[in-house]
Amino acid sequence: MKTKGIIIFMLSLFLFCLDFSTNIFAQQCANKRGNIWLFGDHAGLDFNSGAPVPINNGVMYSGEGCSSIADVNGGLLFYTNGITVWNKNHVPMPNGNGLLGNMSSTQSGLIIPVIGKPNQYYIFSLDNLAGVNGLRYSIVDMTFDGGLGDITMTKNQFIINNLTEKLTAVRHFNGTDVWLIAHRWNSQSFLAYQITSLGINPLPVETKNIGSIHENPIGDFSQFNTAGYMKTSPDGSKLAVAVRDVGYEIFDFNILSGTVSNAIVLGGTPVNYGLEFSPNSRYLYISGITDFKIERFDLNAGTPLDIVSSRMIVGNSDSYTGALQLGPNSKIYVAKTINSVTGSPFLGVIGNPDMLNPIYSD
Repeated sequence: MKTKGIIIFMLSLFLFCLDFSTNIFAQQCANKRGNIWLFGDHAGLDFNSGAPVPINNGVMYSGEGCSSIADVNGGLLFYTNGITVWNKNHVPMPNGNGLLGNMSSTQSGLIIPVIGKPNQYYIFSLDNLAGVNGLRYSIVDMTFDGGLGDITMTKNQFIINNLTEKLTAVRHFNGTDVWLIAHRWNSQSFLAYQITSLGINPLPVETKNIGSIHENPIGDFSQFNTAGYMKTSPDGSKLAVAVRDVGYEIFDFNILSGTVSNAIVLGGTPVNYGLEFSPNSRYLYISGITDFKIERFDLNAGTPLDIVSSRMIVGNSDSYTGALQLGPNSKIYVAKTINSVTGSPFLGVIGNPDMLNPIYSD
């Protein structure tokens, strides 16, 4: 599918409401909050007609993590790369510069509505390479600047550092609260922060000693293994991670307690990066940066060995593949890049990701 200026190297199509559980998907995306995507190198898509239509007036450049959000009618509110926040007119908000994310962080910016305050939104920013800026949050109030929105005095509030570049969210079991999930660097620990109407609980639920240690090989100080996506399944029951030079892993996630359990090592590609769940939560799709393949695991295959053995090639791309993102039309879009410095003007697409025999096309 052709669009304009699709990202160089490792495109992030990360959008808040498309990375949530089924009940969030119904509440947020059925009312068109996820219908506008701004991403990459001045690229964008509008899903309000049902089929994606390219947006050519976006002004953001983001090498990786970015996020955008619309109102309930599908009208753009704002978007960010974790550093700058632009309003619907594609102008930086008056106080919208200087966020402490990083354009080279896999999941640099994440937008979450403030519970109980319909005009306010959290922006969570995340540094790259386990950087000292770590995980922080700012609040956008859409009543500011004549209804165009602006960041309030709550800006770049520190939460924690020494993290990988992984950040995702899922609705709590109670249907109101949200779990914000991160992963410690040089560790096997997942952190789940509960967000309630009272704010962000500063004491996370920590699940220790599960899965791989997110670290680099001895003697390698590049910290590239901070990179790679983390996402929850649409039904909230699964959590998947990609560790760049290690592989992909799948876990059970408890939306009541915020704990992670039952690790399964799925294997990997030369450079592990993108992943996405099918809308029905049964399948996990993966893509490696230097791969030309889209692959899939059947999470209902049976035993852990059966799940690992269910790995299949869905399709072969004509270029390197990066991030995967589930769209509001239940298709999965695939970022592509011609080489390590040149972006592709096309996205790949998995047109029927819930089906036993999905079809991938460039």
